[in-house]
Parts: sequence; C-alpha cells; structure tokens
Amino acid sequence: MAYGGIRACVGDSGVVTVRIAIEGATGMVAGVVEVDSPQAGSETCIARALRRICFPRFRQPVFKVQFP
Repeated sequence: MAYGGIRACVGDSGVVTVRIAIEGATGMVAGVVEVDSPQAGSETCIARALRRICFPRFRQPVFKVQFP
C-alpha cells in the first residue's frame, strides 16, 4: 500500500523505508526519524507527507514504527 502523499514524492520508483514516532494521545506523527528513498532528493517531501498522517489514538505515550 502506498500512501498518496509519498507516491506524489517518488512516483513508482521503488520501495521507500521510513521510521516514524507516533504520539499516543493524539495519533499524530511526532517525528520522522529516518527516510530511505530510491529517488534522490525526495526525503524532505516524504517527511512532510508523513507529518500529515493521523493514526488512531492508543495507550502508549509514543509508538515507533518502521515501514516496510
């Protein structure tokens, strides 16, 4: 599954690996820890797109995710 904002940054150029921290109380992305993209120069665009994602709230204060 490709998030549309990320696809706009890299098109179909390959797999993008990201590590993000999600704030439990709000479900908002608290920080983009790492972005590895096959398309040079797309990291800033990807980080900006990731910060707009909102996850369902959960009990932990912060949840860290690496995808894929």
